[in-house]
Amino acid sequence: MKRVPGRDTRPAYSDKRRTWYGFGTLTRAKKSPFGQYLHDIMYVFSELSVLGLPAIMLAFMYPDPSAYGVTSAVLITWLTMTTVGAGIRGGWVPPLGTEIRGWVSLAPSLIVLRLLYYNTVIGLLSFGSPWLAEFLSFEPLTIVFAFVGSLLAVLVFPRLGESVYHTLSGE
Repeated sequence: MKRVPGRDTRPAYSDKRRTWYGFGTLTRAKKSPFGQYLHDIMYVFSELSVLGLPAIMLAFMYPDPSAYGVTSAVLITWLTMTTVGAGIRGGWVPPLGTEIRGWVSLAPSLIVLRLLYYNTVIGLLSFGSPWLAEFLSFEPLTIVFAFVGSLLAVLVFPRLGESVYHTLSGE
């Protein structure tokens, strides 16, 4: 297993995940590949939902009756980032720009990065995808733009997190 500062590589190289038994006891339990992916889905979904909540709420409160509007774009963005992020965390999907598998660690400076990055990406794709599709006069393109944009955003995020961590820590 490769340990890298700024990156959480353990889930990418192990079939064990952290488990809580309800009595204040944490342990690591071996899980099947399906169980690992479900665990990683919940981890990334929780992270995106909590830290990206301002942009998600803004998009859902926007009054847009269109089937290919802001609500569709935010859902596609949110689900794509969660699904691909879980694949990166588990080591099944390689991130762009780095050979290191795994997600970004929970260092305090990287939590601030997550807060800014997630809200920026979700906000831009939620409002930008429908605008661009309307500009091109073909509203179903909203789904394509939201999917491709969120796919690229989540694939480059581990490299961005790694760079920011090294810059801030002076390594």
